[in-house]
Amino acid sequence: MVNSTCTVFNGVDSYLSRLAIYYLTDPDVLYSALLSAMADLKTLTSTLQQQVDAYESGNEVQRQALLEVAQQLTRALETPSERIGRMCYLDNYLFVATRVLLDLDIFKSLTDAGRPLAVAELATKCGADQTLLERLIKHVCTQGYVDETGADEYEANAITKLLA
Repeated sequence: MVNSTCTVFNGVDSYLSRLAIYYLTDPDVLYSALLSAMADLKTLTSTLQQQVDAYESGNEVQRQALLEVAQQLTRALETPSERIGRMCYLDNYLFVATRVLLDLDIFKSLTDAGRPLAVAELATKCGADQTLLERLIKHVCTQGYVDETGADEYEANAITKLLA
């Protein structure tokens, strides 16, 4: 099963990489996409500011609307190749890193500790290779799944607690 899944990911990855190269090597396509995105920036930032000004704490409908405009703004700022690259690499690796850290009970360990823990301490506790664990935690930290409190030291946040 793992090999067939890897084959599927490699096939998709290859296709998306070729698509990203197309956007990188055809200046007309890239320029057109950037012009379109830049036109949307003023409208999106204005809409976002209006929604922030009108936001009432605890209003879920307003929060969802704000989130949608913020995501639209991110998409407008990303080049097509950046989006494809993020989809091919960041999203897949983030999922795998999260899955491994869940299997090792790292999120639970951080949550239960109630204080920052060093990677060395976590590695000893779960029996994992310290270098690999360090890389996995750094990866999920870049996406806000844990908080870095010092050099190779992390603590739980709201996302960590949800994953625990």
